[in-house]
Amino acid sequence: MSCLLRNTTILFLFFFIVAISIQSNSHESDALAAIIISGPEEISEPGLKIINKNIELTVGDSIQVVAVYTNSSGKEIDTTFVWSVAPDSLGIIDTTGMFTATHIGKGYIYAQLEALIDSVRLTVKEKKHHGHLIIVPGDTVVQVGSTIQFSAFYIDEQGNAIDTVVEWSLHGHPIGIISNDGILNVLNPGVGFVRGKLDNFEGTSTIFAVDITVDPTGVNTSDISRVFPSGKILPPHRVEEGQVYVIGGLPFPLNLLNACRVYFPMGSLHEDISIHIKLPTFAKIDSDTVTFGHKTVTGIDFDVLVADSTIETYHFNKPLTVAIPFKRGLLEKLEVNPADLSVYYAIDSVTFDTAGIYNIIVDSVSNRIFAQVSHFSTLVVREKESVVHVKQENNTGSSIPKDHALLQNYPNPFNPVTNIFYNLPEKSPVVLKIYNVLGEEIKVLINKVQEAGTKIVIWDATDNSGKPVTSGIYFYQIIAGHFNQTKKMILLR
Repeated sequence: MSCLLRNTTILFLFFFIVAISIQSNSHESDALAAIIISGPEEISEPGLKIINKNIELTVGDSIQVVAVYTNSSGKEIDTTFVWSVAPDSLGIIDTTGMFTATHIGKGYIYAQLEALIDSVRLTVKEKKHHGHLIIVPGDTVVQVGSTIQFSAFYIDEQGNAIDTVVEWSLHGHPIGIISNDGILNVLNPGVGFVRGKLDNFEGTSTIFAVDITVDPTGVNTSDISRVFPSGKILPPHRVEEGQVYVIGGLPFPLNLLNACRVYFPMGSLHEDISIHIKLPTFAKIDSDTVTFGHKTVTGIDFDVLVADSTIETYHFNKPLTVAIPFKRGLLEKLEVNPADLSVYYAIDSVTFDTAGIYNIIVDSVSNRIFAQVSHFSTLVVREKESVVHVKQENNTGSSIPKDHALLQNYPNPFNPVTNIFYNLPEKSPVVLKIYNVLGEEIKVLINKVQEAGTKIVIWDATDNSGKPVTSGIYFYQIIAGHFNQTKKMILLR
């Protein structure tokens, strides 16, 4: 007992002396308080989290599921995950987290990174409008030289997916050949659409064909970072030539870029580069929306850096393929038909350029537009305009052409969109028409007075009634004042 009293007395005296010391020196008091409150530095555990909330969709619909990995320092690290669905009968999910629902039911979607795992609740409901096809697998990346088997499912009145036989066809870039049994033999890199048709119903799957043949001179890389409007830069993700980069896991306002894909073909880069992805400077960010201007649906700014120096404009050895998503609800708000969308380089919010953009394809099933681009700057998706004014310097240094000229369309052959270029040295009435080989008028593209300058007209291979025309040879003729010229082009569907 005496020992206990003695120890208690000593402990009391210690705290009494400490209290007097704290009162006598406010600075020491603050320091001691800080030590007591803060304790040792906390180190958080690495974490993995799926961004999507509870997912509800109908049979045949697709959604991009995104996840974020946070290291022990609390920093978000760009990486890839292993995706799975339980039960797997609910649908198909690819390596990028793109999920396509095939059957009604409830379950979970899982993202896994080594020992870390997270899940999100999944509900697949009955399709309200029946009578449609879905193609499995959905969006997928395949290697040139490989084969892949596709299947088609018809949605019956109960919303169930029934395996069925369809007529197969391949569209988009000439990436290969598909058999009557749905076996795709991939021969060339690019983006293609495997389409199954049953009576009046069609389903589509998007295929990224990549060439991983190693360049003997070495494979170049791109370190891609995403930049927030606040200036925050996410850690870079390294992409080698021959790979597809998927933009995902971004919160508002950059979330409209989620599921955007960029394919770097082998030999496209002649050096290692860095790319900063951000919103265009002319984007207006409100509390919950982002707007870009009249009839512009979305926009992405690609800044290319070499050794920390920005290169404007950076040209590639081979065109890159981009797949830019668009929101169907926004199209309805802007009263824009998906078939009328196109991709442009944006000089600003009102000036657009198509030089260096090829093979534009709109896929209304996945709500994305595909294009090949020869260089990087600001890309926007917007409604096509009959004429896009482009500032183009000639040999005299003037932006006004010296003579009339009707230039060769590009690309040629084309499918289904091509650009027709012509020069006007002075203001004059202009008539630009398309004719078939029989001399029959197919389309009137321009019939009005135009100011002097270099013009580009987009033809989407439709006639005056808006119906697609068949493959074949067509002629385009311009009459501008006393100038009259005709050239030939080829449509290959």
